[in-house]
Amino acid sequence: MIKLVNLEKLKAHERVGKNRLAEAKKIISSNRFFTKPIVVEKEHLIILDGHHRAEALKDLGYRKIPAYLVDYADKKIKVSSRRRGRIINKNLIIKRALSGQLYPFRTSRHLILNRPKNFKIKLSKLK
Repeated sequence: MIKLVNLEKLKAHERVGKNRLAEAKKIISSNRFFTKPIVVEKEHLIILDGHHRAEALKDLGYRKIPAYLVDYADKKIKVSSRRRGRIINKNLIIKRALSGQLYPFRTSRHLILNRPKNFKIKLSKLK
């Protein structure tokens, strides 16, 4: 289910990279539409995928973001580490997000099937 979520209510589990954030802001600013919802764990509103898009919208003065809300307990949702030797799992991600002790930029990779496709909303609706 895609829902418009207040950006201030979202919790990150990873930091964002400065260059990647600048690129996301540039892409968003050059479009009239937002086309890729972020993926959010629905119980605690933890961002699973889309940290840079969320931070870019916030920096650009938007208040809402389209979020694909998922049940993180679903066994079809998989998580792995992008960093060699770093152990990561769903419980650790939740713990980090709730404590504010964020992982470094691009630590986790989530495999989430059935992500929404062909989504489009005017940026003006996110103000």
